[in-house]
Amino acid sequence: MLTSPQGKLGNDLSGQTFKTHFAALMQSQHFQAAEKVRQRDLLGNLIFNYVSRLVHINFVRKVTGMILDLFENNPADFNLTISDYELFKVKVREAVTLISHQSPISPSANRKPLYLNE
Repeated sequence: MLTSPQGKLGNDLSGQTFKTHFAALMQSQHFQAAEKVRQRDLLGNLIFNYVSRLVHINFVRKVTGMILDLFENNPADFNLTISDYELFKVKVREAVTLISHQSPISPSANRKPLYLNE
């Protein structure tokens, strides 16, 4: 089972739980007091946990990094993305599509699904 700063994520990936995890992290004193690099690490751990449940392991780190780039480059889009689980899943799929078009060898070439629910 994966853990977040607030405890175990468990199997509940409802939109409300997703939103609650990110809100709790970003409103925590630990997060607020942290430097930007540490904030990125904390967010990255939580994003990684959710992304790893959605896509093939070959894409998890890259997709997590792409979503974290929003935190630095487009904070408004990042905040919107982490406030809505359905939008988060759309962003994850967009990231996988970009990666799979750029990569000469993708998991699909090895007959592995890009998304875990395939």
